Amino acid sequence: MGVLSAFFAMKRGIFNRDEIKHLTLGAYLHDMGEIKIEKKLLDKEGELSIAEIEKVKRHPQLGYEILKNMESVNPVVLQTVLFHHEKFDNQGYYRLPYATLPEFPKVISVCDIYDALTSKRPYREAVSASFALQALVNSIDTHFDYDIISDFINRVGPLLNNTQSFYALNDFCELNTQELAMVTRFGVNDFLKPRVTIFFKFDRQGDQTSVSFYESPMEIDLQEDPCRKIAKIITNPGQITAIRQKLEKRYLLKYC
Repeated sequence: MGVLSAFFAMKRGIFNRDEIKHLTLGAYLHDMGEIKIEKKLLDKEGELSIAEIEKVKRHPQLGYEILKNMESVNPVVLQTVLFHHEKFDNQGYYRLPYATLPEFPKVISVCDIYDALTSKRPYREAVSASFALQALVNSIDTHFDYDIISDFINRVGPLLNNTQSFYALNDFCELNTQELAMVTRFGVNDFLKPRVTIFFKFDRQGDQTSVSFYESPMEIDLQEDPCRKIAKIITNPGQITAIRQKLEKRYLLKYC
């Protein structure tokens, strides 16, 4: 995870050499606080209780407490350890305002989640690189902001996924404009801006979702549309089946 964080930090091009050095050290130490948590709890298979979750969620603070009293520990290291579980929707471990956080822990957080997903755990198997990249895209506007995920997908994703796209032609996706689209051509300069066919607009009110189909599907190149971008890749098999059935019923897939 430390190497991945260093590589991503360099590719972002917004940090100097010293900042990258301290960020990388922070990446290696980000879970240091877990040494203060019972190992059997960290290795537990199955769902954790609320009390157990609260214990695990203390590890950033515990790691910070260990490091802050050490001589010459750079503030960047402390920031990455303390803030790496905060979220874009401000619902992270400590519910801190994401917009006010430094960039260093945000880099660590993206790499931490990718590493966690692609690593085997006591309670699950590792997932593929493409699935992990899809999961990161689907965390935009909840866990992460669009720009940092776009940077990771475009600057690091091809290396992690052997230059292959993390989505496939004919995959369904949601756009930030609350429209349902199908990927018809890969993005050339930006993986998050492929060519798509848009079928309908949806409106969510609580648990209810209403759908308004367009008179005819729209072919849009997202690289040429400043207002539209991918917000989510549809991966749930049940959702995919339901969408396909709706489109087939209206004979709309013939346009693709």
